[in-house]
Amino acid sequence: MTQKAVDAVVVGGGILGTATAYHLTQLGAKVCLVERGSIASGTSGACDGQVLIADRHPGPELGLGMLALKRWGELAQELPFDIEYEVMGSTLIAEVEEDVGALSRLVESLQRAGIRCQLLRGKEMRELEPDLAEDILGLAWFPDHAQVQPQLACWGMAQAARDGGALIQTHTDVTSIELDTQGRVAAVVTSTDRIPTPVVVNAAGAWSPVIGEMVGVEVPVKPRRGHIVVTEPSLPILRHSAMEASYTRTIDAEDE
Repeated sequence: MTQKAVDAVVVGGGILGTATAYHLTQLGAKVCLVERGSIASGTSGACDGQVLIADRHPGPELGLGMLALKRWGELAQELPFDIEYEVMGSTLIAEVEEDVGALSRLVESLQRAGIRCQLLRGKEMRELEPDLAEDILGLAWFPDHAQVQPQLACWGMAQAARDGGALIQTHTDVTSIELDTQGRVAAVVTSTDRIPTPVVVNAAGAWSPVIGEMVGVEVPVKPRRGHIVVTEPSLPILRHSAMEASYTRTIDAEDE
C-alpha cells in the first residue's frame, strides 16, 4: 500500500528522531517517523539523560552544547507533559593528580568560552559535596548542567510531533529506500507500506549504517557498549550528578 507523500521520513524513534520530527512539524513540514520498535526503545531509553557541556571541546561541539542547554529549558515548557527537567549542576571528580591537571585545563578553556565552571579543592570542594571520600583530590563544578528523564523526553517529542500532524509508525521496519532516475530519494518502503518522500533523515543511532547502505552511503557510526545500573530508591550520597574525570580522558583517547 502506498501512503500519501510527505516532506520527510525520519528513521528512528530515539531522541534525535523524535526531536527532528517535532521541530520539522513546527516548521510546517509533513513528516512520517518510522521506528522498528517503540519510541525510546533503543539507546535513548537507556541513557542517563544528562544535558551537559563538560565533555565538549571549544569550537562547534561546544557551541552546539551551549545551544542545547538553552533549548532544553525551552522544551521543558513547550512539550505536552513533564519530562522531569531539572537544572541541578554536576561535577567531574578527580582521584589522581593527572586528572586534577586535566580538569584545570578544561575549566580554563571553558571559562574563556564563557561557560560557568570552577575547579574546587579542599574546603570549597567539601562544602559542595560533604560526603566525598577523603582521598578525592578535586572536582570541576558546572552549575548549569541539567537532567531530563530520557524516555519521557522522547515520548514528549513524539507526542508533540503527532499533535503537530506528524504520522508516527512504531514496530515498523524500513526495508528499502527507492531512488529516482537521477539518484535522488523517491520513497521509503517499510514492512507495512510505501511512503513517497524526497527526504530521509537517518536518525537510527547505532543502526544508522544499515539505513545508509540502502542508498550506497557509508555511515561511520560504530556502537559502543555502555552500562546503566538501576537500583531501588535510596537516600542520596552526593548532592549533584557526578562523573569520574578519567572518563573524559578515555573519550579523548578514543577520538585521537
